[in-house]
Order: sequence, then structure tokens, then C-alpha cells
Amino acid sequence: MKQQIATLAFVIMLMASGCTPEKKSKDRSAGDDLFRHTVALAERFALRMENTPDSVSVSDLYVEFEDSLEKLNFSYPPDTDLLLTEGQNDTIHDRLMRLIEVRDERLQTFMRRSMPADTIPSDSLISEDASRNPGN
Repeated sequence: MKQQIATLAFVIMLMASGCTPEKKSKDRSAGDDLFRHTVALAERFALRMENTPDSVSVSDLYVEFEDSLEKLNFSYPPDTDLLLTEGQNDTIHDRLMRLIEVRDERLQTFMRRSMPADTIPSDSLISEDASRNPGN
């Protein structure tokens, strides 16, 4: 009987020790560094985008931002982003959403400035083709 109780106690202790979380001290300095660089990158590109002269510049600048962000992320070891806190993730999200808002606002501004489409029927290729082949 004592043997069974000892075995049962050992099994319970073994199972309980398997359920405890690992106690690793994570060095979050790489995550903090990634956070600071990502936020600075997003803010810098948002400011640059606010001063773009045309829609092509906006598109080029956004492609440049994506490339820069990719280079930044690959300059850190894998899973560094997992070291970010929830607050840091929220801040990065807010900065990236601001960058996207600036991009969209600038593109909308340039669309309002563009000339309306030419709607003269006689200037259309379709009406020219119809006048050449009236039976078709």
C-alpha cells in the first residue's frame, strides 16, 4: 500500500512539474531596439509622404518604405518581434495606420486635381470604328 501511495505521489508531482511554465528571463533589449527603429521608420516615411509632389512619388515612397521595413526586420534574429510587448505592438500598428492614412489622403488629393476623362463621343475610338463599318 505504501508503495502505491509513493508511486501515486511521484506521478502527481511529475505531472504538476510538467504543467509549470518555464522560467526563462528574456532579454527584451533586441525587441525594444526593433520597436524604436520601426516606429522611427514609419514616422519618417509619413512625414516624407506628406510633402510628395505627385502620386508617382507617393507610390515610389511607399515601395521604398516596404523595402526599408523588410531590411530592418531581417537585420534582427528570428522571432525578435515576439519580444515586443502588447503596448509596443499597438504603437507600431498606430504608426503604420497613420502612414497608410497619409498615403491614401495624398492619393485622394492628387485624384481630385486630375483632369476629367474626355467624354466627347466623336473623339472615341469606338465611334470612329463604327463610322468606318456602319453595317457591323
